[in-house]
Amino acid sequence: MHRFEPLPRPGAIQKPEFRHPETRWANVTEFLASGSHTDGIHVIGGGPARQIELMIGGDPFAVAGGPVTVIFSGAVTQRSTKIPPFFSGSGLAAVIGHPYIAISDPGLELSDSIAIAWYVGSAIHDTARGLAKLLTPLALRLGTGLWLVGGSAGGFAALNLAHLLPGGPSVFTWNPQTDVVEYSRNFVTTYLTQAYPIPATSLRGEDYKDVARSALNYYGRRHTVLEDLPSQGPGRLIYLQNATDTHLQDHCVPYLRSQGYTSHAPGVWRRSPEHVVWVAGFAEGHTPLSRDRLISLLTRFTTTRFDVLSEVLEIDGTPEYDDDPALRPIGLTDEHDLPAAVSTSG
Repeated sequence: MHRFEPLPRPGAIQKPEFRHPETRWANVTEFLASGSHTDGIHVIGGGPARQIELMIGGDPFAVAGGPVTVIFSGAVTQRSTKIPPFFSGSGLAAVIGHPYIAISDPGLELSDSIAIAWYVGSAIHDTARGLAKLLTPLALRLGTGLWLVGGSAGGFAALNLAHLLPGGPSVFTWNPQTDVVEYSRNFVTTYLTQAYPIPATSLRGEDYKDVARSALNYYGRRHTVLEDLPSQGPGRLIYLQNATDTHLQDHCVPYLRSQGYTSHAPGVWRRSPEHVVWVAGFAEGHTPLSRDRLISLLTRFTTTRFDVLSEVLEIDGTPEYDDDPALRPIGLTDEHDLPAAVSTSG
């Protein structure tokens, strides 16, 4: 039995002043009670790693119908030289033209050594459940018209929130993590020791994954979308996976198995016509899709009148997505079925 003994709660770290004008709200209830929200930054609540910071465009909480995009960020490169909040994807959403909400991860405010926090939370705040409370009215009103969008760590957040929110929101994700503890050891241990009172010595052994899971369970933080899921889930899902990314074996295959996906065509896996995992040569290793490709695909999937599987099959094999057939896995029974991974970070 792996034991986790918490240290005292970490002290509060003061956050720098915002670099942009902002509107402040005492809590989520006050924010949601407002009938309209101006474009720009909105800060809900207070205290390091407790407040929710949003960048809003198009008054998304006031619209009657979708699509509305909610964007989650991935890892922040050169983290020590940058100051939060981080609203990656807001420019992408603005180009697509839908009302949008870009959310900065509060966990990144705890330390300038934390580059990735998965919107999971810390010892003092459950970020995922706080965001679920914020987004629930939109999810109930818009259903599949609410699109949760993100790649890598942001992809984990999108999948996780889709299982916490009612109404069956849609998910558009690329190369997501599906289990936080299965990500790079250095990033995981930095996050755990900075966001929680977890002693670094407890994470130095070969059993560090078991200790990490024990610690996250101790604080009640959801860190996987492979098990113990609420009954609800995404109403629509388009999951893009680079074929040469190590995430195919470590995160995508476990997700396919846990969610009951079956092979439909080489590289195309489905649970239903509205739930599709598409493995192809979108980019090298863990590199994100190009901006132009993301804009094209996200625009198409958020506006189509057809099901996700029909759209994937329509696009797949066109010149832009005509990759090497050897990259397309057919079976997932063992590692020999999968294309060789490329070692990249992100």
